[in-house]
Amino acid sequence: MYNVRRTSGRDLRGTPTRAPGSMGKGIRMNGGGIIKTDHLSIRAFIIAVAIAWTLIILASLAWNIRQVRKNTLQEAAIQAEVAHEKDIIYRRWNTMHGGVYVRVTEKSRPNPYLTVPERDVETTSGQKLTLINPAYMTRQASEIAGPDFGGMLHITSLNPLRPQNAPDKWERGALASFEAGARKISSVDFIDGREYMRLMHPLLVVEGCLRCHAAQGYRAGDIRGGISVAVPMAPFRVIERQHIITLSLAHGLLWLLGLLGHFFGTRELVHSDRERRQAEGSTRRYARQLEESNRLKDLFIDIMRHDLLNPTGVIKCYVSYLLEEETDPRKRDMAAKIDLVNNRLTEMIQNASKYSRLEEMEEIECSREDLNRIVRESVLLVDCGSDETGIRVDYLAEGEYPATVNTMIGDVFVNLTSNAMKYAAAGKRVEIGIEDDGPNWKVYVKDFGPGISDDDKEKIFTRFERLQKEGVQGTGLGLAIARRVVDLHEGRIWVEDNPEGGCIFFVSLPKEGPGHSS
Repeated sequence: MYNVRRTSGRDLRGTPTRAPGSMGKGIRMNGGGIIKTDHLSIRAFIIAVAIAWTLIILASLAWNIRQVRKNTLQEAAIQAEVAHEKDIIYRRWNTMHGGVYVRVTEKSRPNPYLTVPERDVETTSGQKLTLINPAYMTRQASEIAGPDFGGMLHITSLNPLRPQNAPDKWERGALASFEAGARKISSVDFIDGREYMRLMHPLLVVEGCLRCHAAQGYRAGDIRGGISVAVPMAPFRVIERQHIITLSLAHGLLWLLGLLGHFFGTRELVHSDRERRQAEGSTRRYARQLEESNRLKDLFIDIMRHDLLNPTGVIKCYVSYLLEEETDPRKRDMAAKIDLVNNRLTEMIQNASKYSRLEEMEEIECSREDLNRIVRESVLLVDCGSDETGIRVDYLAEGEYPATVNTMIGDVFVNLTSNAMKYAAAGKRVEIGIEDDGPNWKVYVKDFGPGISDDDKEKIFTRFERLQKEGVQGTGLGLAIARRVVDLHEGRIWVEDNPEGGCIFFVSLPKEGPGHSS
C-alpha cells in the first residue's frame, strides 16, 4: 500500500477536511500566508536610514578633517627640518674654515663671548675685521630672515656662554630629553601668543668647536646644547582651513544628494507599503468571503448528498411501483418520463458532489493494482447493455499491467466507455485496449462515430461542457471529473481523431504511480 497525505479538501468518503489554521483552500491567516506589518515600522526604517546616512557622512568628514590636520603638522615639521638642515650646512661651512672674518659694523660688532687669539684683526689698508663663529653667523642669518620667512633659529644650552642663549621652558624640556637619550623633539607651541611648530636637535661638539669651547670642558661628541627651530603655523593653518571648508562643502553636498535619493526612494516604498496594506485588507476581506463561501459550498454539497438524494430515492421507488402496477399507457408514459428526469437529477447531484470533492483534493491514497483488471471491470459495467443498443465492444488487452493507482480510476474508464457508446452509436463498434508507452501505460477507448471537432477537443474536459447531440442526456461534468482523477494520478487524458472515423480517448498513467517506486 502506498499512502499519499492529503493536506486539505474532502476525503474519499466526502468528509470535509481542513489543514490546521486554514481559512479555505490556499488561504491562511496569522499562522502563515498573510503577514501584518505595522505602518510605523516603515517610517522608523526611513528615519533610521536618514540618521545612519548622516552619521556616516559626519564620521567621514571627521576622519578627513583629522587627516588634513595631521598632514598640516607633518608639512610644518618637514619645513622645520629643512630649516634645521640648512642651518647645519651653514655651521659646517663656517666651522670648516675656522670661522670667517667680516668688517666691523654696527650689526657685526666683535663678539665679547668669543675669546680666541686674533679675534679682531686689521688689514694692511687699515680695515678692521672681526671673527664670526658659527653661532654668531647663524644668529645673524636668522635675524635677516625674520620669523615669518624662514622661522626662528635659536642655539641654546643649559650652560650657555651668552645669556641670550639661555633656553626657554620648552627648550629646557627638550634639552633634558637629550640628556635622557632623545635624538629629536618636536611639537606645536605658542611663542608670544603665536602658534609655532618647534623642533630641536641636539648640538654635538666637533673638533672645530673645541677652539672656542674647550675651556668649558667639552670633548668631541659631547652634547653641548641644541639648535631650536620655530616655524610659524599661520600659513599652514590658512591652507588647512581651505581644505576643511572644501571637504565640508563636498560632504554636505554628498549628504544632501543621499537624503534626496533616500527621500525619492522611500516615497516609492511608502507608496508600495500603502498599496500592500490595502491589498492585505482586500485579501483579508476576500479570505473571510472565501471562508464563508466554502462553508456555504460545504453546506450545499451536504444538502445535495443527503437532503436531495433522499427525495430522489423516494421518487424512484414510487415511479418503479407505478411502472409495475399501472396499465394505462398514458399514465405509464408519464411515469417513465418522471423516472428519466429523476435519474438525470440523481446523476447531476452525484456528479456535482463528486466533482466538488475532487477539486479540493491535492493528493490521493494509492496502491499497487492490475490496471487491466480495473479497465476490464469498468467496461463490463457499461457493456451489459450493449445487446440492446446493438454496439459491439472489443476489449483487446491481455495479461497484467501493474500500476500504482486508486481504484477510483475505474470511474474514468466507465465514463469514457459510456460516452463512446452514447455519442458514437452510429459506428456500432467500440474498441478498448492498453499499450506500453515507456514509463506509462496508455489506455485507449476508440469509437467509429462522427468524431469531435478540433474546437471541442479541449472544451469537453471543462465543467458543464458537453457535445450537443440529440437524444443524449448528461450533466457535462463526466469528462471534467475524469480529468481531475487523472491529474491526481499525475497522468494525462486527451482525445485525438480516429483515422478510420470517430475519435480515440487516451489515458496515460505512470506505471509506478505518482511519486512512488515499485
